[in-house]
Amino acid sequence: MPPPESLRRLVALARRRLWVSRLVGEVVLGLGMGAAGAAAVWGISRVVVTPWADGVALTLVAVSVAGVLGWWLVSPPSAAQAALWADHRLGGEDRLSTAWELAGRSRLDPAETRQVEAAGSWAAGADRKGLRGQYPSAWMLGLVLLAVVSAGMMAVSPSVTDEALAESRRVRELVDRETESIDTLAEQAPEDLAEKLSELADRLSEAETLEEALSELSVARLELEERLGPNRLAEDTALAGLASRLSRLPVGEGEDPAARLEDLASSLGSLTEDQMAALARELADRASDFAGIDEALADALREAASALAAEGLDPALAAGALQRAAQQVSAAQARAAAASSQAEAAAQLAEAEQRLRNAQEGVGQSGSGEGEGAGQGEGQGSEGGRGGPSDRGPGSGAGQGEIMGGGGGGQPDTPGVGEGQVSGTGDDDPARDPASSPSSVFDPPPEGLGEEVRVPIDGTESGDVAGSGVAPSVANPALVPYTDRLAEYRTAALESLQRRPLPSHLTEVVHTYFTELEP
Repeated sequence: MPPPESLRRLVALARRRLWVSRLVGEVVLGLGMGAAGAAAVWGISRVVVTPWADGVALTLVAVSVAGVLGWWLVSPPSAAQAALWADHRLGGEDRLSTAWELAGRSRLDPAETRQVEAAGSWAAGADRKGLRGQYPSAWMLGLVLLAVVSAGMMAVSPSVTDEALAESRRVRELVDRETESIDTLAEQAPEDLAEKLSELADRLSEAETLEEALSELSVARLELEERLGPNRLAEDTALAGLASRLSRLPVGEGEDPAARLEDLASSLGSLTEDQMAALARELADRASDFAGIDEALADALREAASALAAEGLDPALAAGALQRAAQQVSAAQARAAAASSQAEAAAQLAEAEQRLRNAQEGVGQSGSGEGEGAGQGEGQGSEGGRGGPSDRGPGSGAGQGEIMGGGGGGQPDTPGVGEGQVSGTGDDDPARDPASSPSSVFDPPPEGLGEEVRVPIDGTESGDVAGSGVAPSVANPALVPYTDRLAEYRTAALESLQRRPLPSHLTEVVHTYFTELEP
């Protein structure tokens, strides 16, 4: 028989309230279990570096809560369970659950029918306020709250894992910044160099520590410097001298020495004997500059000089010699251009390496420049150099007295005052009485030092280079002709540049300086 209406309504109400009670209880239980697991994981991360701690802890909380919710959805309380629960809550002494079970049968005897009807009458008069939700006990809520608070405190307190992750992010930012700069450099470099720089950028992007990044940068920089060869700077200086000297001759046209030699080969008929003789002497002199550096180019220049100076000039033979010399010069210029790109790349890799080393040592990105010394013009160097106002950062420099002056060493965030070491003779103080100067090469005339000139260096951290131009004076001639010392000074300058590469535009200043000093 169907259950009485009052019994059916009471069981339906009990079923709904029992389901809500189960929801609250299971959510609290799941949250407590997840929080306890998360607190344990975060606690471990306080003493052991575990980068995955945050993810695992949050996952435990989410899985626990989601698990109990899923269980609640797939297993709602049955009507028989709700009737039994209502009996316990209302004091029905199992009459509701028994009547509900009997009502589910197809046939009842009179006694069972009376029992079901009696249960319906009791249900109609029962006080439904007793069907309040059965929520977790206070001790269970306390444990869950303790687990949640513990997990929260572990999550916000600093840990070795947090420090390791912060350091990892800092390293990644530093390395990514250098990787971007190398990618930019690769876009502007020749094809073969661009490929190597791109490979370096890829390896840097995979580096996980500063040590790995520094190792990659150091290896790449050394490879580039080894490829430059020991004669690169000497060859650059010789090429600059060839270009300068040919440009002074009133013959030949072209933007570079190779083009001028090509033009001379095609216009020999328009040259006078004096012009040919001057050209021959110039080519012979320049051939000596390339001796021991580029023998093929030196031989080609000597051959052209001999052909031009020979008695009974053979125009075809001289033109052919000039053409071969032009080809050798063009090849040397191509090598010099490629070497210049490699030198510039090596210098930028060295700067990137220094920035990462500063970051590794906790120095930071500022104050890594090295002061440059102030030197006297005309190849005379001062014993002490003072860095410019923008020379900031750690470092010390040693300059060649006969070349560029002493190097200035700065201190972090303060204008650098350097102490240079002189490898040659010079004047310690330009304002000193010239009579007391120990110089054996040049004694500056009184009030003849001229105005101080500051040469800006764009794109470097070393600031400006200060120098003094010396006014010529016939009253104070050189005690030793500078031509006797020029080769020595130029060799010292090239060796200094070899030890400490400079950007290409600064290296060119040194080359031009010694080229202009040639007689």
